[in-house]
Amino acid sequence: MDQSQEIIAGGRYLSADDSARTFATGSATNLKIEVTWRSGLQTVVTNALPNHRYELAEVDAHASKSPPKSQPRPIFTGLTARLRHTHQDQLFDDFARQPLLPKQLSSLGPGIAWFDLDGDNQEELVIGTGRGGSIQACRFTSNGEIQWLYSDWKAPDDVTGFTAWVRPDGKPVLLAALASYEVVRSNTSSLLVISSVLGSTNLSITPSVGITVPPSSIGPLAAADFNNDGQLDLFLGGRLLAGNYPRAPTSRLHASGGNSPNQNSRLESILQSIGMVSGALWSDLKGDGFPDLVLACEWGPIRIFRNSAGILEPWDPPIRKSPNGHGSSRGDQTEALSSLTGWWTSVGAGDFDGDGRMDLVAGNWGLNTGYTASKDRPLRLYFGDLSGSGATDLIESYYPRELSTEMPRRSLAALGQGMPALTERFPIHALFSTTPLPQWITALHAKPQMVGATTLATTLFLNRGDDFVAIELPNSAQFSPAFGIATADIDGDGNEDLFLAQNFFATRPEWPRNDAGRGLWLRGDGQGGFKSMSALESGVRIYGEQRGAAIGDFDRDGRPDLAVPQNGGPTTLWRNTAGSPGLRVRLVGPEGNPNAWGSVVRLKFASKTGPARELHAGHGYWSQNSAWQILSKPSPPVGLEVRWPGGKTASHPLPPMAHEVIVNIDGSLQLR
Repeated sequence: MDQSQEIIAGGRYLSADDSARTFATGSATNLKIEVTWRSGLQTVVTNALPNHRYELAEVDAHASKSPPKSQPRPIFTGLTARLRHTHQDQLFDDFARQPLLPKQLSSLGPGIAWFDLDGDNQEELVIGTGRGGSIQACRFTSNGEIQWLYSDWKAPDDVTGFTAWVRPDGKPVLLAALASYEVVRSNTSSLLVISSVLGSTNLSITPSVGITVPPSSIGPLAAADFNNDGQLDLFLGGRLLAGNYPRAPTSRLHASGGNSPNQNSRLESILQSIGMVSGALWSDLKGDGFPDLVLACEWGPIRIFRNSAGILEPWDPPIRKSPNGHGSSRGDQTEALSSLTGWWTSVGAGDFDGDGRMDLVAGNWGLNTGYTASKDRPLRLYFGDLSGSGATDLIESYYPRELSTEMPRRSLAALGQGMPALTERFPIHALFSTTPLPQWITALHAKPQMVGATTLATTLFLNRGDDFVAIELPNSAQFSPAFGIATADIDGDGNEDLFLAQNFFATRPEWPRNDAGRGLWLRGDGQGGFKSMSALESGVRIYGEQRGAAIGDFDRDGRPDLAVPQNGGPTTLWRNTAGSPGLRVRLVGPEGNPNAWGSVVRLKFASKTGPARELHAGHGYWSQNSAWQILSKPSPPVGLEVRWPGGKTASHPLPPMAHEVIVNIDGSLQLR
């Protein structure tokens, strides 16, 4: 068995190791020592003996007989230094408001979006901000320069979700939400309209008019023409109630023109208490042209509202779990989607198995954070005015490995800060630590409410029409919480790949931060399977708190580029320089939806059809991808299929060498 150690200078906490290295040999006698020096030279000692000390000098080293392994050319090249943008977020003491929060809620942003703000047919990159900062946007000139659009508007609170919107007069705008968490604001000022004038470097940021905002902190925004009236409708996800975590905030669906006759009071009632919505997405899961609403909820399930000709109804589809990383799960036990409660952070869509149906992927807290959850041993959070102080008190519970009973996760000292009566009931820690939670929780000032989580794995849901196959993504996707989700074929092999923005540092004071992610690309195999890409393969290395993620093609070379902001850190930009160029596709929809959000496009080849790509106004985590779609060309395409919102389909022949096409809803094409 080979053993290896690296000699480093420092690197420990205020400490450094001895330069000597010790290896255990057991009963082995035929030993060989290999030293690879920083210069690339190598020293080899054969017939080494156990229980001996060997001192080796680089002056005696020789060139390695085996040639060095060639490293793959990374797909992305970092342009973060050129972007020179850092997310600003003032510190906020969440624990002064709710001492027993499991994590801080003031550092959940920012999101990011690609959108043509000024109508010049070139998209800008819009970046959210925290309290005290300013929303900013930049455009990329034809000679590769970055030109910033600035705003002197200082955000009174964190900016959360982005989505595109088109006013009745045809002016392109971007909607952005304010958290209303650190500073509770009135409804009329929590939704912003961002626009620009052609050629200007100033952003116009004004409160939205005519859209009723829910009385809670807004998180995700997502737009689609769900009732097929030719106008975009807007979902506003309620994320938090300030000081009342985890009580369910109100979410709202704003139909175009005010109240839609197809909306019913039952749906409005459900949205009043749907839960803490972290991510929202409109996706046509049935393939009939009417988008379904998909929500990722913290301390809740992935929720789907199925769209039947403009009427949304809750749908709890069966889920089959697949252990092999692909969609073959015949005979596996079936359960309802609602049973998979988690700390879901985000939701995205893509045709990951190439069958033309949109599959789902949902970000979760991961399996490497000190928390574990299962159906038999769930995580629970009890809450209510448990101390009689009028505040929302919290009690986290879990099942220790050595016990079969539910126990409090926090210490007596921590719980006593929020509920002082506990220190009177348990005068010594030993008594507290040996008393199961069910024996004393009912004796509190009030009967608590409860939310739970049975899974923490970031999960792929393959769409089988009437049900889904649930597949946990590879281990590297579980190393850290996942937020931003982006779908693109970055290498041009004809299979959709997946990006996850990772990490969360703002944990409670005694808990370590979750920092094991560097931003992860997963290479798809076109059958629903994924393999993690190393940073050497992808080129992407992001060490901070990544949040949103958005795909665009800022240099217009037919390769999907990536933008990822960080909470309190630099906004990162990654240019795709090694992937095979694809076909740039832009759809021009009706007057009320000129970006054709909700449409689906597929390339046709001589012997097969490529994966379907759906256009989303709001995707992943508080972000929006470009309206330009990059469809890979593993072989010369012969046609392009388009399914417009409402279900109208069209097929257009393509010349094999086309590299850009603009398709109008009237059937006309512009080729380049």
